[in-house]
Amino acid sequence: VSSENRKWLQIRQATADRPYSRFQLHSTKAAAPPIVSPQIAHRRLVSSKSPPAILPPPPPDPASSSSPETPRADRRPDRGAERAARRNIWRVNHGPPQDSTGSRARDPLFRSRTPPPSSPSPLESRPSPRLHAELVSGTSGFGFDRSTHAMAGFGGNCRLGAVLFFSAWITLAALNRLVRPAPNGCQMTYMYPTYIPIHAPNNVSSDRYGLFLYHEGWKEIDFDERVRKLDGVPVLFIPGNGGSYKQVRSFAAESSRAYQNGPLEPSFYREPSSAFELEDSSLPSQYGRILDWFTVDLEGEHSAMDGRILEEHTEYVVYAIHRILDQYKESHLARSKDGVRSTGNLPSSVMLVGHSMGGFVARAALVHPGLRKSAVETILTLSSPHQYPPVALQPSLGHFFSHVNEEWRNGYKKGVSHTSSPKLSNVVVVSISGGIHDYQIRSRLAALDGIVPSTHGFMVGSSSVKNVWLSMEHQSILWCNQLAVQVAHTLLSMIDPVDRQPFLSSQKRVFVFAKMLQSVVPQSLSWMNHVSGSQSSNFLASDTREAGAK
Repeated sequence: VSSENRKWLQIRQATADRPYSRFQLHSTKAAAPPIVSPQIAHRRLVSSKSPPAILPPPPPDPASSSSPETPRADRRPDRGAERAARRNIWRVNHGPPQDSTGSRARDPLFRSRTPPPSSPSPLESRPSPRLHAELVSGTSGFGFDRSTHAMAGFGGNCRLGAVLFFSAWITLAALNRLVRPAPNGCQMTYMYPTYIPIHAPNNVSSDRYGLFLYHEGWKEIDFDERVRKLDGVPVLFIPGNGGSYKQVRSFAAESSRAYQNGPLEPSFYREPSSAFELEDSSLPSQYGRILDWFTVDLEGEHSAMDGRILEEHTEYVVYAIHRILDQYKESHLARSKDGVRSTGNLPSSVMLVGHSMGGFVARAALVHPGLRKSAVETILTLSSPHQYPPVALQPSLGHFFSHVNEEWRNGYKKGVSHTSSPKLSNVVVVSISGGIHDYQIRSRLAALDGIVPSTHGFMVGSSSVKNVWLSMEHQSILWCNQLAVQVAHTLLSMIDPVDRQPFLSSQKRVFVFAKMLQSVVPQSLSWMNHVSGSQSSNFLASDTREAGAK
């Protein structure tokens, strides 16, 4: 070891117990300072421009010191000096404590923070650059920066807030997309509705439900006089789950306008993609009779929740059908007494139009044991479940669906004797579904496969209906003007211009439904492709003979 290095080691051993040695060693961890004399290092600290700080005096020069080296075992750390240094660091960061008057003049350390104009004392030597940076920035002495920690915490909170904000925004956007109604392009239907109550006979109590006759017009009328003049074709509307009897207004209003304005232009019925065409099967040039729309008030009961409610609705619908037919007889007798001649024969059947669960109630009424024979021969359902209930909350609901569908399957089968016609051989059923926008009743529920033969009915989506081409929601199917106009003209086209009653032939009625509703003929109606020439003439002639015989 050289003489200079030996001197430096002796200096470090002699000053190991000094308080300033910790700061000196801490400031020189990254890179060891060059080996210089302690006096030169002290003069460099004094001559630097860094702020003054209270530090212990520099170590004495061991060359000029005559005192022997203190043995290592006798060294003791100066705890008082260490505590004083810590207090000095705190006062540099936060300032000296104030007295009761708010003055710092009495603090002995306060005066030492400002160096006098004369030469600095050994206690006012300047600290190292790293120690000065720690004193200014507020480092606690253990490598922990409070300001840096606060900034890091603030940045983390900002990132967390941004993530929560974007997550909430995406969630709200998705909910808004699901909740808001899809624009289906339907036009509103306007009307002047009036609902005329049809009173029950004295021997029948029907306080729970009600039956009404719809009248279109803005003028006030006499209800009894309007009922006495019944002379049209009866149509009964059945509302669905929680529905109102006033939902009949769109179809009834458009039927009244269609009858007054007459059929649409012939080009309206031309379909270039049609797969079949019957001779002499052109639709009427004018409508022979107006439609009288009736509606039942089921008190808005939730028929989709329990099978027992469906049974009660079915029983009242059967009663309403009989009451409507009896009312026509009473009106005919009243006009005969007044000397007014009737313009047509009395109706023997009622056409049923049901929405949602009302369509299934219409089918259940046809297999009810109390229904008169041939009282209903045409059914049109709007977004109605036929295969099974959409939500089977009660076992009775599934049992009632199974029972009704089984009766319908047997109703189209021939008996053992093969002489009598099946019970439902003359009944036609057409189901219109809402399409992809109907989230309550999907198309697979509204299908008639396995329940009604293809020769007596079919299902069509509203997006495939001629001149509609729109998918619609479960409720908008009741007020969509495009569909209401199409349904009104379709039902008016069912009336035979000869006897002014609906066509007796089920094939003729299926043909009218397919011609007015289907844009193309489905494969299920391929049996009509073989009807041509004399066969179609005989087909229409037989239908006319049946109407004349009746």
